[in-house]
Amino acid sequence: MNALTFEGELTDDENAFIISGDEDTKAYKNTSLLIRKLVFSVICIAIAVFLNVAKFTIPNTPSLVQTEFSAYAELAAALVVHPLIGCAVVLIKNLIYYFIYPTAFPSILGKIIIDILFILITCYAAKLFMKTKGNKAWLKDREDKELPYLPYNFKTVFASGFFASIAAAVGSAFTLKYVILPLMYHYFGSYGYTPQNIFKSYQIAYDALAKALPFIKSVIPEMDSMVTGVILYNIPLTFVKCFLCLIFAIFTYYLVNNMINKEHR
Repeated sequence: MNALTFEGELTDDENAFIISGDEDTKAYKNTSLLIRKLVFSVICIAIAVFLNVAKFTIPNTPSLVQTEFSAYAELAAALVVHPLIGCAVVLIKNLIYYFIYPTAFPSILGKIIIDILFILITCYAAKLFMKTKGNKAWLKDREDKELPYLPYNFKTVFASGFFASIAAAVGSAFTLKYVILPLMYHYFGSYGYTPQNIFKSYQIAYDALAKALPFIKSVIPEMDSMVTGVILYNIPLTFVKCFLCLIFAIFTYYLVNNMINKEHR
């Protein structure tokens, strides 16, 4: 058996060579990590733009209440890369959408507020939960066992995301009242976007929904105000949208996080 042996101390030049090699290796790993994060962020932007353009209206809902799932890609970028990167995806996605549909800026502004609120609450609440004793032990155990790097565990992301979905749903009512509708009335009132016409669209949607699902009348007897419409449509649909985006983002996080952040340790 051949053996490689070494006797004596390293010279200063030899030490400098080893240190230089370590620094080059570290720099290469950092560059590789940065490139992977950048590529993943660009992919998330592309997915977010596509999902935003592919919005749709659920039957028996007002035409103003459209559904899209671009928050999935935004939250995935926030969990895998960084919360602020997720916010950047929100801004870039909506900027691109604005250039495609400039007249949609009232709803664009509302979505920016809601999506950023959803992302920041989910990520920073999860970071806060990870500081608890049990989660610190979980992280230490993964590190000791040399398991793939994960900054969050499932329960912290799910719990914080569930709370963020509720916050986004409630927030959607305020953005509709104080941001979207005032801008629509001001800039597009001459095109038919008046309080009367918008409320009428909610009434028409409610009548169709009550016809398809008669039990709705036992919960909400009539569409008597915009507040009723927001409670019936905007809040629950925003919650469901955010919650579904959360589930898919968690799945993506567990699927690709180790591939993106494998040099993190």
